[in-house]
Amino acid sequence: MRKTKKSKRHYIAVFIFVVYIVVLFYLLFFAESMGRTNRHFSYNVKPFKEIKRFYEYRNKIGMEYFILNVFGNIVAFVPFGFFLPEINKKFSNVFVVVAAGLLFSLGVELLQLHYHIGSFDVDDIFLNTSGTFAGYIIFKTYAIIRKIQRLLQRKD
Repeated sequence: MRKTKKSKRHYIAVFIFVVYIVVLFYLLFFAESMGRTNRHFSYNVKPFKEIKRFYEYRNKIGMEYFILNVFGNIVAFVPFGFFLPEINKKFSNVFVVVAAGLLFSLGVELLQLHYHIGSFDVDDIFLNTSGTFAGYIIFKTYAIIRKIQRLLQRKD
């Protein structure tokens, strides 16, 4: 089996990904400011119920809560979709990355359900998986731009 030398960029990406996962776990399981106590546990298994509820009551609860709930869940998983293909070539396919994001998000939600922390929400799984997909698209766009730049530099 041939060993390939890992680049400095690879190790930086791994480090950033590990820090990201640690921060994500803190926010999802321990941050009281994010409602992560077992006193406020709830669950939702009906797709789009919570998204619809946040939207309908956005004027009462504040638009920032709607944005935090919907876009926060998406943005929180963009790094997952971006860094997975960067740190491991097994994640070079969009379906593999999205499946990994789906399974990771499902795992998080099941842990929240089991430990009664935060809330189990099927909408979060959908939004987190969407964020993973967006991160993968950003990664691929970045990879294409880097490839074009290298080709242009060779011509000079």
